[in-house]
Amino acid sequence: MDLALHGRVAVVTGCSVGIGREVAKVLAGEGVQTVVVARREGFLQTLQEEVVAAGGPRPLAMALDVTDPQTPEAVVAGTLAQFGSLDILINNAGGSRPTAVDAPDAVWEESWTLNFTAVRRLTQARLPAMQRQQWGRIIHITGSSEPSGINAANPAKAAVHAWAKGLSRVVGRDGVTVNCLAPGRIHSEQIDQRIHPTEESQRAFAAQIPLGYFGEPADMAFLVACLCSPKARYLTGERIHVDGGTAAPTESGTWRDEKRQRHRGAVTVSRRGLDQRVGTLRCVGQGILHCLRSSRASPQMDLLRWIFRSTCDGRGARPC
Repeated sequence: MDLALHGRVAVVTGCSVGIGREVAKVLAGEGVQTVVVARREGFLQTLQEEVVAAGGPRPLAMALDVTDPQTPEAVVAGTLAQFGSLDILINNAGGSRPTAVDAPDAVWEESWTLNFTAVRRLTQARLPAMQRQQWGRIIHITGSSEPSGINAANPAKAAVHAWAKGLSRVVGRDGVTVNCLAPGRIHSEQIDQRIHPTEESQRAFAAQIPLGYFGEPADMAFLVACLCSPKARYLTGERIHVDGGTAAPTESGTWRDEKRQRHRGAVTVSRRGLDQRVGTLRCVGQGILHCLRSSRASPQMDLLRWIFRSTCDGRGARPC
């Protein structure tokens, strides 16, 4: 299927390795003129060579740090000077930051700058032009919403989810779509070298994934290309999990397993509470019956005895 992307211009951040690199290659294969942004210039040069060797247009490489406040304007200005337009923005730069409970402010601030502020700045720098041309695609590569521990990146990525949802409602009538992709375990430098550096670790985690294996960067890249297409015009404000069918695991299994366990526990507590109430009603009923039997005869007491015996068999309340 032709995605109708030929001639579009896309900026992709975090292109040194992994997901960002593969996204740039897939988009170039669709005829998109790419601007690849990363800190490691050597990796960008090899990326340019790979794209050209595959028959795609040579990317414009910009070795920049996205956390630098000057980077957004530099990227936009360089892109417009080279190609005259900027239609697609893929905010892929970011990183996981597992941290301690008592981590200092500097850890949280660094993660927030990388995983939220840089994303917001780049988006805001290009958004007005997209609105003027009545067409644009913005895709944020984020992360899981079910963290398995303390990670300074999680609040920042959750903020991207919330902000992107609101933004999509504001710019939708301008022909601009905004979506988030939340990758699970995708083979990359971060996953393979930091989080799951051994085959044993990867096998253990893969056992908790419904599909049974880690994904490849291409699994993300092909979906990104589809969302960039004019054919995906009616999809916006979404957060799509690309994780093989699972969320973040916990020591006892997946978060869904824990949810089921909590539900079963709640049902057990509810039944126990019901049994206690029934027992209390039986005691009260027996006490009332005893009082009625021992009371002096009178028309009022006779009426009460008749009402009680009509609705109670002496062991507790029964259905009317």
